Amino acid sequence: MQVFFANPGLGDPCGDVFPLSRSVTSAAPLRPTLEALLGGPSAAERAQGYQGWFSAATDGLLRGVRVQSGVAHVDFQAQLRLAIPNASTSCGSTGLLAQLDRTARQFPTVVQTRYSLGGDEAAFYEWLQLAPPS
Repeated sequence: MQVFFANPGLGDPCGDVFPLSRSVTSAAPLRPTLEALLGGPSAAERAQGYQGWFSAATDGLLRGVRVQSGVAHVDFQAQLRLAIPNASTSCGSTGLLAQLDRTARQFPTVVQTRYSLGGDEAAFYEWLQLAPPS
C-alpha cells in the first residue's frame, strides 16, 4: 500500500503529495494504511524531503474506519487537533486533506472521504475552517 506525504523538492507543499510504500498485511487494508500515514514519514524519508502533518505525535490517534456505499468514514481522536494545531491554515488544511484523501482513495472501494473528531464530523471540518462535505 502507499501513504502520501508532501515533498517541497518535488512539488507544492500545500497540496501536492507523493506516494511512499508501506507493507500492510490485512484483508481490510484501509485502517492499517491510515495508521501508517498517521505515524508519519520515517527518518530516512524525512532526510529525502518527505514531510507532512503526521508524526509520532499523531501516531495512534485513529479511532475508527468504515466504508459504506463508497464513502470512507474516518474518525480520529479529538486530540488530533491539539497534536497539529496549525493544520487550520489555508495551506495546512489543503495539505492535510491531500495526504488523507490520496491515502484513502487508493482503494477501489473508496470513492469519497469524510472525517470526524471523536465521532463529530462537524468538529473536524470546523477545526479546519471548512464546511463539511454535503
